[in-house]
Amino acid sequence: MVVDGQIVAEAPGPPLVGGVVLAQSFPVVVDGLAALDVHLANYARTADGTLEAHLHDAHGRDVARWRLAGARVVDNAWHRFRLAAPLDLPAGTLLTLVLRRGGGGRPVTAWTTAGDVYPPGALAIDGRATGGDLAFRAVYRPGWRSGARHVLGTLPYPPAATAGLLWGLFASALALAGLVLAPAPAADAADAGPRGDR
Repeated sequence: MVVDGQIVAEAPGPPLVGGVVLAQSFPVVVDGLAALDVHLANYARTADGTLEAHLHDAHGRDVARWRLAGARVVDNAWHRFRLAAPLDLPAGTLLTLVLRRGGGGRPVTAWTTAGDVYPPGALAIDGRATGGDLAFRAVYRPGWRSGARHVLGTLPYPPAATAGLLWGLFASALALAGLVLAPAPAADAADAGPRGDR
């Protein structure tokens, strides 16, 4: 599993009332996007209406969408929006998570940051950039090859050098543990078999 995003929650966003829309952009970091976690708030009161979450592609088309009853929003807690099946999108594909609420009454919102703590993406409120970010996590369940490539790519050395370093450390650990098996020396023909009296 690979998790990307940011978990800093400095202040709740504006109440999702009167058509207010929160939109957080983010790039796909590896294939297999399986879920999005959002840090929600209901102002310590059971919310009304329905929270609508949409995942848009770069052209504004729905890739996925969810509806969550306001009464199910837990204050100051993470909520996971699961996809029906993992999305196999190339790394670097830009997506946008859009939050809005249908219905009136007591609102919900999501936690945000004041500063740009997640440079790959940006938070907009009603289409206006804020300079901050949503508190969110993108959860990926990639195939083992792309998952390994992602992990190697996040290390401070080039992937080939990192792989060589890891292999060298592994071989050294085996040698130090005495697990490297060397072939046993061949028995001397003169010493083979039981000795008898002559």
